Amino acid sequence: MAQLKHHPGFELRDDAAHQFDRAEDDHGLFTVTSAKRTEAAQQILINRWDQGGVFNRPPYLYAPARPAASSPHVKDGGIAIDLGNWQSFLQICKPYGFTHPIPSDLVHFEFHGVAGAPIPPVASGSNPFGIGDIRGLQKISNIYGGGTAIDNAWGPKSAKGFSQFLRTHYQYVGNNVLGPVMWAAIARWLRARWGYKGNDVPGPIMRAFLQKASDANFAQL
Repeated sequence: MAQLKHHPGFELRDDAAHQFDRAEDDHGLFTVTSAKRTEAAQQILINRWDQGGVFNRPPYLYAPARPAASSPHVKDGGIAIDLGNWQSFLQICKPYGFTHPIPSDLVHFEFHGVAGAPIPPVASGSNPFGIGDIRGLQKISNIYGGGTAIDNAWGPKSAKGFSQFLRTHYQYVGNNVLGPVMWAAIARWLRARWGYKGNDVPGPIMRAFLQKASDANFAQL
């Protein structure tokens, strides 16, 4: 997942975020009201809809997909975005890979890809970084007390050791959870050691450098 460049707190799958950022760079900012959601957040919307009432109906709330896990805001890494000024985005969305698939849900757009553009790996519970091989990160983790199997499956032990590595060398002050604070520390590491020159937001370029670092450390450590 990647945070939208102009909308802190909103995320989409890497390729969807990249194309939405491009759309805003080309056409100006849009009003984002929702992007990637957790399954729990989607269930809250379902519960609101079922409760009924003026503020649980359009234009305040459109019928949410159910079950919660089926929503494109939840599945496939987060490929759906809701916009306040949807009319403007509707005019330009297609070249950036977005569609407007549900006419009754005016604010809702989904990303289905740009021809020729690769789809990045989707982060999962066992590999939250969205890269293919994290065994090199696990080796680093073990040097800093992780005590984990080198099995390409990220868990609490992997997170603990890797966080300690980032605390020791790259000013990480978080709680072992992969989020903006940890990504910023990872970016400092990648800039200092691996030639990365981008920002702190995880996207295709940062993840390519993270994969490079992981592969190199797996081979050497």
